Amino acid sequence: KIVKSFLEEGKYVLFTGTPCQVEGLYAFLQKDYDNLYTGDIICHGIPSPKVWKKYKEELEKQGINIRVVDIHTIKPIDEETIIKCAKETKKLVSIEDHSVINGLGTAISDVLTEKYPTKLIKMGIQDEFGRSGKATELLEYYGLTADGIIHQIING
Repeated sequence: KIVKSFLEEGKYVLFTGTPCQVEGLYAFLQKDYDNLYTGDIICHGIPSPKVWKKYKEELEKQGINIRVVDIHTIKPIDEETIIKCAKETKKLVSIEDHSVINGLGTAISDVLTEKYPTKLIKMGIQDEFGRSGKATELLEYYGLTADGIIHQIING
């Protein structure tokens, strides 16, 4: 009921869960909403699970529910998990604290292109030279904070 009230108020809602939970939500709502997103965040290595817990809690305060998937190896990539996520949600986001070129996002994109075409937002350092500085300042600069992630999920 909370999700429905948020949607009717025009708030953006990102919801993730098992396939039957997502389908159950759609059945409950009985109509499509442009401001309803289902999605997964896929990460590798840093940031740590503690950081993701903080982001997840921050998103939940705003009525946005996400599932965080930790891909522990890029090669071999866990194709089964990636395809499962793509089938269960409308949007995937990869987040890495280095170049998006030839990293996790590229590996996920390769799987999706060949096996289950799905929109993927690749967050990280775009095609530019990296900067030096304090970790928190760099995360802010590159949009890898809770606000930056929320913005990309909703607008990306």
